[in-house]
Amino acid sequence: MSYNENTHDVKQIGLGPGTILIGPYNPTAAGGTPTVSVGAVQDAANINISRSIVQVMQGVPAREVDAFVNAEALDVAFTGIQWNLPMLYRALGGGIEPTTSGSTTTYDFGNDVLMSNLALQYTHRLPNGSTIILNAWKVRGNGSLPISMPSDQIHQMSYSFNVVEGLSDWTNAALAQKAKLFQLLYVDAP
Repeated sequence: MSYNENTHDVKQIGLGPGTILIGPYNPTAAGGTPTVSVGAVQDAANINISRSIVQVMQGVPAREVDAFVNAEALDVAFTGIQWNLPMLYRALGGGIEPTTSGSTTTYDFGNDVLMSNLALQYTHRLPNGSTIILNAWKVRGNGSLPISMPSDQIHQMSYSFNVVEGLSDWTNAALAQKAKLFQLLYVDAP
């Protein structure tokens, strides 16, 4: 072993992207697990979990005596490389439900003040066969959808979703007070 090396298990080191599924958020019906693949992605998903902390300071000189969380967020972002118009529609978080006439499907956007609620599941398999699963009960597209169409590279669509407080999981079970944003699972290899 080299100097200053932490003990580790290389089979627990993740590499590459995972699978991302999206579906409608329906808190009143069981069976709402996302089932629609987002399509081909480049690189990997970026998952950002953040909590804003307010420090309680006392004394002179001031010292921290306690702290409280006053905001928390989870954002999931990834780059799609497949022209997947239903995904574009979901990422924008609004618009008119697509209509199909013959071989043409139409997606209309603009002047919609409401946001669509979705459910998102990210699954990543580790080299040891174990699986990490992120269940984001209720998400919304962040309203921005950069699309890059260079002439010498694959087109890229930058999707980003904000997790918002959910009422129930996908089996319609009420979420505990401290578990309303997401669930992270580690499933051992079979």
